[in-house]
Amino acid sequence: MPKDKKDKNNTESKPEGEEEQKGHQGMATKDMKNITDYFEELTHAHDEDKLNKAISIALEEKKKTKNIIDESKKNQESIKLTKEDIDTVMKEMDVGKAEAEKKLKQNNGDLEATLRYMLEN
Repeated sequence: MPKDKKDKNNTESKPEGEEEQKGHQGMATKDMKNITDYFEELTHAHDEDKLNKAISIALEEKKKTKNIIDESKKNQESIKLTKEDIDTVMKEMDVGKAEAEKKLKQNNGDLEATLRYMLEN
Protein backbone atom coordinates (compact mmCIF):
# COMPACT_ATOMS: atom_id res chain seq x y z
CA MET A 1 0.00 0.00 0.00
CA PRO A 2 1.46 3.44 -0.95
CA LYS A 3 2.63 5.72 1.79
CA ASP A 4 0.83 8.85 0.44
CA LYS A 5 -2.91 8.98 -0.10
CA LYS A 6 -4.62 10.92 -2.89
CA ASP A 7 -7.91 12.75 -2.49
CA LYS A 8 -10.74 13.08 -5.01
CA ASN A 9 -9.00 15.91 -6.92
CA ASN A 10 -5.98 13.66 -7.45
CA THR A 11 -3.75 15.86 -5.31
CA GLU A 12 -1.43 14.47 -2.72
CA SER A 13 -2.32 14.86 0.92
CA LYS A 14 0.03 14.48 3.86
CA PRO A 15 0.88 10.95 4.85
CA GLU A 16 -1.04 9.65 7.81
CA GLY A 17 1.87 9.79 10.24
CA GLU A 18 2.85 13.37 9.34
CA GLU A 19 -0.44 15.16 10.06
CA GLU A 20 1.09 16.94 13.04
CA GLN A 21 4.83 17.20 13.35
CA LYS A 22 6.29 16.85 16.82
CA GLY A 23 9.52 17.79 18.48
CA HIS A 24 11.98 20.32 17.11
CA GLN A 25 10.73 19.93 13.52
CA GLY A 26 7.15 20.67 14.56
CA MET A 27 8.18 23.67 16.63
CA ALA A 28 10.33 25.02 13.81
CA THR A 29 7.47 24.64 11.33
CA LYS A 30 5.07 26.38 13.70
CA ASP A 31 7.57 29.20 14.34
CA MET A 32 8.13 29.71 10.61
CA LYS A 33 4.38 29.89 10.07
CA ASN A 34 4.05 32.46 12.87
CA ILE A 35 6.90 34.56 11.45
CA THR A 36 5.41 34.41 7.97
CA ASP A 37 2.00 35.43 9.30
CA TYR A 38 3.58 38.29 11.26
CA PHE A 39 5.38 39.69 8.21
CA GLU A 40 2.25 39.35 6.06
CA GLU A 41 0.28 41.36 8.64
CA LEU A 42 3.10 43.89 8.91
CA THR A 43 3.19 44.33 5.13
CA HIS A 44 -0.59 44.66 5.00
CA ALA A 45 -0.55 47.28 7.77
CA HIS A 46 2.24 49.18 6.00
CA ASP A 47 0.30 49.15 2.71
CA GLU A 48 -2.83 50.30 4.54
CA ASP A 49 -0.91 53.21 6.07
CA LYS A 50 0.36 54.26 2.64
CA LEU A 51 -3.15 54.05 1.22
CA ASN A 52 -4.62 56.11 4.07
CA LYS A 53 -1.89 58.73 3.64
CA ALA A 54 -2.54 58.93 -0.13
CA ILE A 55 -6.28 59.30 0.45
CA SER A 56 -5.65 62.01 3.02
CA ILE A 57 -3.42 63.95 0.62
CA ALA A 58 -5.96 63.60 -2.20
CA LEU A 59 -8.78 64.87 0.03
CA GLU A 60 -6.67 67.82 1.15
CA GLU A 61 -5.86 68.72 -2.47
CA LYS A 62 -9.55 68.47 -3.34
CA LYS A 63 -10.39 70.92 -0.52
CA LYS A 64 -7.70 73.34 -1.72
CA THR A 65 -8.99 73.17 -5.29
CA LYS A 66 -12.57 73.73 -4.12
CA ASN A 67 -11.47 76.75 -2.08
CA ILE A 68 -9.65 78.21 -5.08
CA ILE A 69 -12.70 77.70 -7.30
CA ASP A 70 -15.02 79.21 -4.69
CA GLU A 71 -12.73 82.21 -4.29
CA SER A 72 -12.55 82.64 -8.05
CA LYS A 73 -16.34 82.57 -8.29
CA LYS A 74 -16.61 85.20 -5.55
CA ASN A 75 -14.12 87.40 -7.39
CA GLN A 76 -16.01 86.96 -10.66
CA GLU A 77 -19.29 87.87 -8.98
CA SER A 78 -17.81 91.13 -7.72
CA ILE A 79 -16.74 92.22 -11.23
CA LYS A 80 -18.95 94.98 -12.61
CA LEU A 81 -19.89 94.54 -16.27
CA THR A 82 -21.28 97.23 -18.50
CA LYS A 83 -24.26 96.63 -20.73
CA GLU A 84 -22.26 97.92 -23.70
CA ASP A 85 -19.48 95.33 -23.15
CA ILE A 86 -22.01 92.52 -22.85
CA ASP A 87 -23.80 93.66 -26.01
CA THR A 88 -20.51 93.94 -27.91
CA VAL A 89 -19.45 90.39 -26.99
CA MET A 90 -22.91 89.08 -27.87
CA LYS A 91 -22.87 90.75 -31.31
CA GLU A 92 -19.23 90.14 -32.23
CA MET A 93 -19.02 86.53 -31.03
CA ASP A 94 -22.63 85.51 -31.70
CA VAL A 95 -23.25 84.20 -28.17
CA GLY A 96 -26.03 84.58 -25.65
CA LYS A 97 -26.08 87.02 -22.76
CA ALA A 98 -25.11 84.41 -20.15
CA GLU A 99 -22.10 83.25 -22.19
CA ALA A 100 -21.00 86.84 -22.84
CA GLU A 101 -21.19 87.66 -19.12
CA LYS A 102 -19.33 84.48 -18.19
CA LYS A 103 -16.47 85.17 -20.61
CA LEU A 104 -16.21 88.80 -19.54
CA LYS A 105 -16.03 87.76 -15.88
CA GLN A 106 -13.36 85.17 -16.68
CA ASN A 107 -11.32 88.00 -18.18
CA ASN A 108 -11.95 90.42 -15.30
CA GLY A 109 -14.38 92.54 -17.30
CA ASP A 110 -11.74 93.43 -19.91
CA LEU A 111 -13.58 93.60 -23.26
CA GLU A 112 -10.47 93.41 -25.43
CA ALA A 113 -9.03 90.43 -23.52
CA THR A 114 -12.40 88.67 -23.68
CA LEU A 115 -12.68 89.07 -27.45
CA ARG A 116 -9.10 87.88 -27.97
CA TYR A 117 -9.66 84.90 -25.69
CA MET A 118 -12.83 83.89 -27.52
CA LEU A 119 -11.16 84.24 -30.93
CA GLU A 120 -8.18 82.09 -29.87
CA ASN A 121 -10.27 79.39 -28.21
